[in-house]
Amino acid sequence: MPARLAAERSDVRQKALGDQIELHDSEVSFRVAGDAVLLNFCPAYVHHWDQSSAGWRGEGRVQSAEIVIAKGSMSPLPRDGVFEVSGGWFEVGAQLHQNLIPVPFEETAPIRGRLELVNAQPVELSGEGIVVRLVGEPEYVEDLPPKWAPR
Repeated sequence: MPARLAAERSDVRQKALGDQIELHDSEVSFRVAGDAVLLNFCPAYVHHWDQSSAGWRGEGRVQSAEIVIAKGSMSPLPRDGVFEVSGGWFEVGAQLHQNLIPVPFEETAPIRGRLELVNAQPVELSGEGIVVRLVGEPEYVEDLPPKWAPR
């Protein structure tokens, strides 16, 4: 088999897992727009995994990201600024996402969440739907440990 065809088949067998935003190690600002709550991660720390016949390979990246919570509310209302996130979770319908949020992700369901912030009070979030997306280009930071690979 020609090397080019073998490489193309290898690429076809390689599978990418959707990226995940790690809330810890990310930075966020908050904004209300109409009936939506917008969380702008600037940057988000992103786990990126690829699977090939050799196994999983993970990279830690930084990249801007947005979370939009439809019909959203937050308490308390944080002051203006960018906050370092020390942890958190989102419950979307019956599914709990503890510290790692899939991206891209979109769901219309009841939303509850909590972001633990460095040097600020935790922020409680709720709403009726969520959209999570990455913005712009990622920047490589580090290789992720194999023990963190998807199972």
